[in-house]
Amino acid sequence: MKLLRAIARFLIGITFLFSGLMKLIDPVGTALKTGEYIGIAGAEPWASIYVVFAVLLSSVELLMGFALLLGLRMKFFSHLVLFFISFFTILTFYIALFNPVSDCGCFGEALQLSNWETFLKNLVLLALVIVIFFQKQKFTPVLPERWEWILSIAFFVLFVSFSVYSYRHLPQVDLMEYRAGSDLREMSGLYGSNTSKTPETILIYMKDGVEYEFSIDNLPDSSYIFVDSKTVGVENLMVKAGFAISDSSGYVTDSILNIRGAVFLISVPFVDYLSANRTSIISEFCDSLKVKSLPFFFVTGSGRETVEKWAAENEFLHSIYYGDYKMLFTLNRSFGGLTYIHDGIITSKWSRVDLPFETIDDILNEDPEVVAAEEVIKQNLFIEFLFILLLVVAAVLRFFFRLFYKHNHNIYDNREEQES
Repeated sequence: MKLLRAIARFLIGITFLFSGLMKLIDPVGTALKTGEYIGIAGAEPWASIYVVFAVLLSSVELLMGFALLLGLRMKFFSHLVLFFISFFTILTFYIALFNPVSDCGCFGEALQLSNWETFLKNLVLLALVIVIFFQKQKFTPVLPERWEWILSIAFFVLFVSFSVYSYRHLPQVDLMEYRAGSDLREMSGLYGSNTSKTPETILIYMKDGVEYEFSIDNLPDSSYIFVDSKTVGVENLMVKAGFAISDSSGYVTDSILNIRGAVFLISVPFVDYLSANRTSIISEFCDSLKVKSLPFFFVTGSGRETVEKWAAENEFLHSIYYGDYKMLFTLNRSFGGLTYIHDGIITSKWSRVDLPFETIDDILNEDPEVVAAEEVIKQNLFIEFLFILLLVVAAVLRFFFRLFYKHNHNIYDNREEQES
């Protein structure tokens, strides 16, 4: 039974460690997935509370994995992990039956499982957690109780801080399809090779509160307000290839991607999430690009009426373009992030707090292919290093704690009996 306990603790620990880490480095992506789950109940697709929940969820999940590997507070964490797995086993069973979301997001963007695969994975984990739960009294503490709590809280604070840093800046690892080195000219082709119907772009306009659909060849007069656009008549639509940008007249994606040389995209999924100060900084950055005659596009996922009100209130005078907010979050995980594109290929990205005011000239003087390649290599090394580091830290700490801390089993057993 001792070997089974050790195997269960290791498998659960490493699974939670990996799952929590993938969510931790991408709190915005975790928040988006949270919105999809909550949206099942009819809630709005995005809210600030989702980010808070994402940070706490990923930090707790990573802590559970780390604590199990290290052996911290096994009685407490066995209860917590059992509750966690039981809840998500029930939830993923419901999702597998009714398919309200396409992917559980269990491992962030690093590994995507079908809904039934996710449910079966949780069943296996539940069986292992039950072993740990009923054997929790057999685990030997690695430190005195007070120090185990102090260490657990310290690591939790560290994980939360790391996730908050990822939210304020950008994920240290970009696992999305629009990562550095991606050719947007290829990805913007929405249609498969065996499409049997001719795609048609439909533009949606509003007048007097009523929406109307028009083709590109039959546009309404200026009394109609542009709302959105969609493509119809496509049988083999590639869902993830959704890079599309439009203005009040229709799509301008091809025009943007056909620009030779550098292009900068400032992506703001929701303009009403920008503070006045941050709006001023972004406007100033747009001015700096304009002075240097560098092509740039301010793209938002907000509706036209919201954008016009926001632009008037903040005296934002630059041209504004539109794109799906999920596409913008996929492109850049920031509210007001900057993406540098060269000849249609993504080269670099910055968050809203890291706009490169002083380094634009240096950036343009670098070979964009080399910059993109170095970014990919750096990110791959980072995630491998961080995951291995957490495993090594857990193993080393457990070794030294077990080596120097001599636990009094009689005192511990008496305390456990009193607590029972």
